[in-house]
Amino acid sequence: MEQLDIFEHTRGLMLKNDVLAALRRRDALEGHRTLKVLAGEFPDDGVIKPMETLLVTLANVVTRFSAADRCAEAIHHMETVVIPAATLVFDNHEAIAWLAPVWQALAKSAEGLPFDNDRPNTHAAWLYLIAGFWAQSKIQTASIPSWHRNSETLAWMAEAAYGEGGLDAAWCQLAELAWIDAPKFGTLARRLKTDAILQKLLDDFDGGFKSEDPSYLAWFPAFLLIEIPALISILREARTRGNTAPERTARLIMELLSLEKQGRHADVIAQRKRLRDYHGGLFSRYMSTR
Repeated sequence: MEQLDIFEHTRGLMLKNDVLAALRRRDALEGHRTLKVLAGEFPDDGVIKPMETLLVTLANVVTRFSAADRCAEAIHHMETVVIPAATLVFDNHEAIAWLAPVWQALAKSAEGLPFDNDRPNTHAAWLYLIAGFWAQSKIQTASIPSWHRNSETLAWMAEAAYGEGGLDAAWCQLAELAWIDAPKFGTLARRLKTDAILQKLLDDFDGGFKSEDPSYLAWFPAFLLIEIPALISILREARTRGNTAPERTARLIMELLSLEKQGRHADVIAQRKRLRDYHGGLFSRYMSTR
């Protein structure tokens, strides 16, 4: 009996590995054939249903969405059925990689749908972003009228730019996002947790300036310029976003850094006084680096 149990365990494991291999090859036909054998011999195995879900997902042909409702339904199915199945079958890293082409197919089907403020995730730009197709996401985001004035689409562009080219490619959009929607900037910046430089800067900023008011992160670009003056050449290209106090302070620091480089001492003193009036804490941080 013990020998039989060992045999059954080995047989079941072999069949599951065969289905898993077919899923990795994205071979729905072979996967279904092997899964049928597995289900016949081991009908109570808990992995059968999620494997079947993924094989059905592979076999489905996604046609172009005629309306946002259809796209929303597909996203809901992904989030409630397909993603949970993938995380049961694969580890988290492999699940994300396996799902990327599925998201890409949905993104292609969503191309042409207009941006909907009430359901922004039905736009192809967001779907390409989830799939990790950075260039396509940027193209789709740029097609949205006034995308840079909307914090949602600006965040998409920032994340896609980061995915494609790292922090230097994303700093302008990140700064603009901090100025127009500080909480959304904070959420995005912390989600980019694999970037040790950004996380260290955020931790240092929080250490000195964190507040109960979530808008405190709007001052982060000004702090960033104090910590990394070389970024002036990048952040100078950031769009004007309403002339708020945090933005004015960041631009004041850009001017101050330029004056220092030119050796214009009298002007530097005058600008330092302005910085002290704008934000005492940032002025102290700036002076501690001098």
